[in-house]
Amino acid sequence: MMFWQLTRLPHEYSFLFQSMPRLLSRRHEIIFKWLILMHITIFGQWTLAQLSKGAAKHITDWKFQRLLMAKYWSVRVFLWWAADMVIAKLPPPQDSVLYIAVDASTKDKRGSKGPVSQKGKTSKHKGYFFGYKFVLLMISWNGYRIPVDFALILPKNHPEYQKENKLFRDMLSRVGQRIPAWAKKVIVIGDAAYASKENMKYIKKLDKRDPDRRWGYVLALPKTWKLENGHKKLSDLVKHTPKRYYQRTCIPPLSTGKSRRSFYLFEKRTALAHLGEVTVILSKKGRNVGPKQTKILVTNLPELSARQVLMVYKRRWPIEIVFKELKSYLGLGQHQVSKSESQVEKSVGVSIIAYLILLRARYQEIKPREPWSILRLKNSFTWEVYHQQVKHTLNLKFKKYDKAA
Repeated sequence: MMFWQLTRLPHEYSFLFQSMPRLLSRRHEIIFKWLILMHITIFGQWTLAQLSKGAAKHITDWKFQRLLMAKYWSVRVFLWWAADMVIAKLPPPQDSVLYIAVDASTKDKRGSKGPVSQKGKTSKHKGYFFGYKFVLLMISWNGYRIPVDFALILPKNHPEYQKENKLFRDMLSRVGQRIPAWAKKVIVIGDAAYASKENMKYIKKLDKRDPDRRWGYVLALPKTWKLENGHKKLSDLVKHTPKRYYQRTCIPPLSTGKSRRSFYLFEKRTALAHLGEVTVILSKKGRNVGPKQTKILVTNLPELSARQVLMVYKRRWPIEIVFKELKSYLGLGQHQVSKSESQVEKSVGVSIIAYLILLRARYQEIKPREPWSILRLKNSFTWEVYHQQVKHTLNLKFKKYDKAA
């Protein structure tokens, strides 16, 4: 897509970086601001060569490369700073509940020399992919979706390989120190990939360590999980529960303007192996739907009804929207970097920081519980930036004419 070349950093944009951690050198700090600005304002391709074409003449692609190759700075520190800046500006919810969603995604790559590239399958129902995998942590309330941390999933033959659930617990520990003061209850949401006993026990530990708020989880469970007696599996519960025990309920949408959806739910208080007393909910979209299409949810919050548990689990869907927005509108994974794990990590982190900076610059355009998109915020921000650039260029020309006269 065609775009104009900017000659300076907009004043309003530079103002957002006043509280930025002073970890970069002065030259790298300017390049960093330009790299984030190019991610926000350019549409189409986000290779470093393409991004440099929209920046000032002294900003070249090799300067972007050297910034990402520099090992003395951590991209995660700047990501946390940007996330804290966004959280501080958004109004808190009335119920004081904060939701933390986790999920993994992939980014396809064609080159085989990448240090974190791997071949695999995301699920048994999808084909193979070649590229790199990463796991993202997002917090949400009132329709806001804010990515706050991420981690690359290294290949299994890599010497520093860690399992996905271990990366999730590490991120949860870091994010637990940045929970806003207004949050009195924190609910962790994830699919069956994160329903391990270590994860659930760790969330219980967070609940004991944190006297200011309640920690809980709503997770999807695999059908192979056993009950406390060690003999019966959850698959037996799904298979042998008569359909007349399922209660029909309607779930409202997360945002206005969409219709409700009906589900059939069955609730049971039981004890699971290694976890103790929990609430298990069987959910399906039709009364006559078979066991294979029945989803199992588990929570350690006994005060939640089956309908409330399903409403909480639906809040996992916005993280899929974040993945799409990062890849489609902010160039995640398009830098064409393959020198080291650190360089790839910074490349992913820069796209997430651009997402957060855009939220901070246009947070007033997001109304609670109303649908919004990062593309709409990007269009609004880009129009204003180029409008200021045109005014600046015309002012310079007028000054030259006045001096010549």
